[in-house]
Amino acid sequence: MASLRRSRPEEEAVLDALESAETSGLVQGVPGRAANYRFSHALVRTTLYDELTTSRRLRLHRDVGRALVDRPDSDTRLPELARHFSEAAALGEVERAIEYCRRAGDAASAELAFEEAAAYYERALGALDLADDPAPETRADLLLASGRALVAIAEPRAREVLMRAAASARASGDASRLTDAALAAFEILARTGVVETDGEIVSLLEEALTVLGSSDGARRARVLSALAFALFWGSDVERRSALVDEALVLARASGTREVLTAVLVRQSFGYDFTDPAWVTRHAAQGAELIELARDGDDRILRFTAHQQRLMGAVMIGDRPTADAELAAIEDLAERLRQPAFEAIARILRCAHLLLSGRLDEAEAEINALSAFQTQHQLPANGPATLMYRLYYERGRLGEIESLIAGLVESQPAVVAWRIALIGIYANTDQFDHARTHLEVLAADDFAIVPRNNLWLVTIAGAARTAGIIGALDIAEWALEAMLPFGHLIAVTALSYEQPVGMSVGVAAAALGRWDDAERLFGEALDLCQRLAAPTFVAVTQVAWAQALTDQGQAGDAERAHALATQALATAEELGLGRVEQLSRRLLE
Repeated sequence: MASLRRSRPEEEAVLDALESAETSGLVQGVPGRAANYRFSHALVRTTLYDELTTSRRLRLHRDVGRALVDRPDSDTRLPELARHFSEAAALGEVERAIEYCRRAGDAASAELAFEEAAAYYERALGALDLADDPAPETRADLLLASGRALVAIAEPRAREVLMRAAASARASGDASRLTDAALAAFEILARTGVVETDGEIVSLLEEALTVLGSSDGARRARVLSALAFALFWGSDVERRSALVDEALVLARASGTREVLTAVLVRQSFGYDFTDPAWVTRHAAQGAELIELARDGDDRILRFTAHQQRLMGAVMIGDRPTADAELAAIEDLAERLRQPAFEAIARILRCAHLLLSGRLDEAEAEINALSAFQTQHQLPANGPATLMYRLYYERGRLGEIESLIAGLVESQPAVVAWRIALIGIYANTDQFDHARTHLEVLAADDFAIVPRNNLWLVTIAGAARTAGIIGALDIAEWALEAMLPFGHLIAVTALSYEQPVGMSVGVAAAALGRWDDAERLFGEALDLCQRLAAPTFVAVTQVAWAQALTDQGQAGDAERAHALATQALATAEELGLGRVEQLSRRLLE
């Protein structure tokens, strides 16, 4: 209950009533706030409130709201003002209801209390429905604010709300608000890990480009890069590349740090990952991105910048930078207080644990992550990817065969799931099944594999598996495609896979290209040691030992024995079941 300031007779009457209520234990004073009272129990408040007639209740809300507006501390009472005026909107307080609900929502958003913010915006929209001639731009703004708050808490209703915002802007011919609605809807894709092209959001982004024309370069740059992201799962890499290139030109011309940062964050979604030049481009743009984001106010852009820098560091074996970037990501996730970003931070923490061979800790974290994502209705791709790596290291891939087979069926655009299933078959001696799926994947020179960031993981995996099962024609094609990338770790946006050099080395050995195999295994081992990744070191050692055993030249047996012995020691220490099995087989 608010403190009360009235004329003397009214004040006396109120104080007498409060004294009686306090004596009866119905209300109590608020400690540290003179002349402020509250009900002693919520049940008392609810009972008294429910006994009021509707008209009396509305008038009381209106009178309390008007009294609060006149107070010098009214700006600190936005939640109270929003509540009272939204209740009194039916008595003509529509404008005040909209104003204070909107301001309360904005204040809650600024404090990252997005669930509260969405509730305030919905109250404002309810009041707007009572207006005689509501302005379409007001409706669009409230829907947009509500949609953004709902996106932040991963609420499925966000899409419907933002589409209504776009419709409102469209009806009034408002290009700016339509564009803002399209960019807000795009965030649904950016934060939920959708693994297929979302036609509705793509169409909205394309509409925004049309209505924007060339008049607003900064906004156009944002929409272009967002559209490239939205088209990520399609096959038209040329279009994506053109979109990000135009976006970057416009962003630089805008002279706006925030716009340039937002565009650089999405540059990789336009790369042609079959072209080795993307590696150098990614490193250069990543360095620029970190510099731009470091002092920026947008925590989400900074989060994504650090995520990209982390992946780049792992790719080249820079463990100190990778550790520092993970720490920055976890710090930002804690401050952002949004489920999607907390989930990403948890996924990357698990990936780091797996990289370090801390399998028991990783398993506990993966289980907690799965529960968290279920609670917040987030996609489960991250836990599935991590589970694959965990079970691979432990030599128990057969236990998740049905899980991965289900993902192959349900997410056909993610062809990396098929190479994962092929890996399960190859590692459980089901070579016929592995060959069947590998031939589907490799048809027409791997035509079904999009040239996005999963291309490297997929083709490297195909090279390794083809070498293991003796599919030499496929091994040769994949080897040639992968040779320029042999110095890298294969990564996705959320996981660390295996050294490309090791995978391609297996293919080279199967083809009898011993010089290539020797060089590739050596590069891979050095890379994994720099990365302080004992699991990758061990799997590279055992693969190299197998190649030396197969080659059988002078001195190869001794080298193979030394490598297998080292791999076995690591496997026994960390519980690497598959590496232990292969090492013992070689040593025996």
